[in-house]
Amino acid sequence: MLCYERQRWTILHEIGHIYLGHLEPDCQLSSVEKEAEANFFAKYSIAPPPLINYANCSCPKDVANRFHVSSQASIYLFDYYQKWLHFGPRKYEQFEFAMIVRFLPA
Repeated sequence: MLCYERQRWTILHEIGHIYLGHLEPDCQLSSVEKEAEANFFAKYSIAPPPLINYANCSCPKDVANRFHVSSQASIYLFDYYQKWLHFGPRKYEQFEFAMIVRFLPA
C-alpha cells in the first residue's frame, strides 16, 4: 500500500496524463516525454516553486513538512526549486502571483 504522499503524487501524475492529452490516439510524444510531462504536472500541482519560495523552504525537509510529500519527492521538488531560483524569472507571472495571494494569511 502506498503512503498518502505517494498516492497523491501518483493521482496527480495520472491526471496529468489525461489533462495533457497523452491518452489521445494522435499523441505523438514518446513514453519518456509523456512521463516527464506528467511528472512536471504533478510536481507543479503539489509544490510550485513560487509557493516553495513563499514558504521560505531552505531544504528538502522543509518542503516535505510544508507540502506533505515523501522525502524522495521533497528532494526532487527542492532540486527543481533551486533550478527555478537560479534560472527562473525574477518577477512572478500573473498566475503565480494569484496563486501566492491565495496562501496569504487572512
